Amino acid sequence: MRDRFLPDPNAAEFRDEAVRDTRAGLAILVGIAVLVIAGWGMPFAIRVIAEDGVHGTYVVQDTSFDCQPSRGTCYSRTGTFTSDDGKVVRTGVHVRNRLPQPVRHGDRIPAFDLGKPDRVYTKVGSNGPPVALPFLGLVVGLLILGGGSRYFWLKRKRR
Repeated sequence: MRDRFLPDPNAAEFRDEAVRDTRAGLAILVGIAVLVIAGWGMPFAIRVIAEDGVHGTYVVQDTSFDCQPSRGTCYSRTGTFTSDDGKVVRTGVHVRNRLPQPVRHGDRIPAFDLGKPDRVYTKVGSNGPPVALPFLGLVVGLLILGGGSRYFWLKRKRR
């Protein structure tokens, strides 16, 4: 016997709507997850952009460099960081961001330390993923969350 009030679960339009509801619900969950992950990296990214931390000088200790001529940058894997007041001296650290070419052994580059044991950041060059990924995640997460929410909003208005 067929129920007049409940839809037939075998009907094609019922299945199609259930699939759309599931996809929209998953989009909302994925959007929230991406926003949480992006939010987790955001404070550090803001500190890098603001050049927060202990300021000083990074002295390049490398004798060979990983350079990318197409980008005009080099990566220094080993050096010494000394704060401007001389209180913080760290050896064996690397620069997280790429440096503009040419880079030579003994070059002194303005840098800042954010408390990471093995790396410092410079005021020149590109900061790359630690800065870009949280902001990209924020945009992507909002788009995904907005898409799923929009579906349910429009569905509510249709009824």
